[in-house]
Amino acid sequence: MNRDLLSRMLASLFPGCCLLCGEELPARARFSACPACWAGLPLLEPAAASDSHPPPDPLSALVAPYRYEGGTVKLHRRMKFAGALELTIPCAGRMAAAWQVRGPWRPDLLLPVPPDPLRWGPRRRVSRALARILGQRLGVAVAPRAARKIRHTRPLSTLGARQRRGRLAGAFAARAELVEGRRILLIDDVSTTGSTLAALAEVLHRSGAGAVAACVLARTPRRIAAAAHGGSPARAADSG
Repeated sequence: MNRDLLSRMLASLFPGCCLLCGEELPARARFSACPACWAGLPLLEPAAASDSHPPPDPLSALVAPYRYEGGTVKLHRRMKFAGALELTIPCAGRMAAAWQVRGPWRPDLLLPVPPDPLRWGPRRRVSRALARILGQRLGVAVAPRAARKIRHTRPLSTLGARQRRGRLAGAFAARAELVEGRRILLIDDVSTTGSTLAALAEVLHRSGAGAVAACVLARTPRRIAAAAHGGSPARAADSG
């Protein structure tokens, strides 16, 4: 039987539900979220992101459509920890739209943040799935082999920024022949203190990258990120 036909039959027999509130969805929107939940996600306003919450050095920009709080937290957990990778499609679309409005330049390639070598499951695939869809939306090549994580690091979620930077020292390696002179856009799901993105950007710059910026689905609100920078636990997500 044709796979599309089978999918439509299953969708008619088992209507999908919003992954955030549980409301029934039409068949074409299965495994997603309802319009009300999407509309209710907390937006990260451009002025707040650039003025009061600047990108960590050496990133030239850090763009995100949402703040990591409220419904965004639930959305992220369903996508990353419950295996709802279908959500990467609409999430990447919103990330692409945010970059097209706020990004300072057109990237030469997209680089999903490399996963930990000892970490498996859906969470390992989220960044690459987001990057693949972003690449299609932006018309930019995705180069997951341009860098890799060469050393396992224990979870970062309870660490402050300084501790995160220490734990991430020497954790990444880049291929100079793929990044030299290129403008590289890093892709990840959430940025808390920006330590992971900054550590990877430093390695890329040392390997000759022309410029490095990042685009993520959500950034931790400044009040929480500031506490993390001061050394208090940042419990929002196991991301840098």
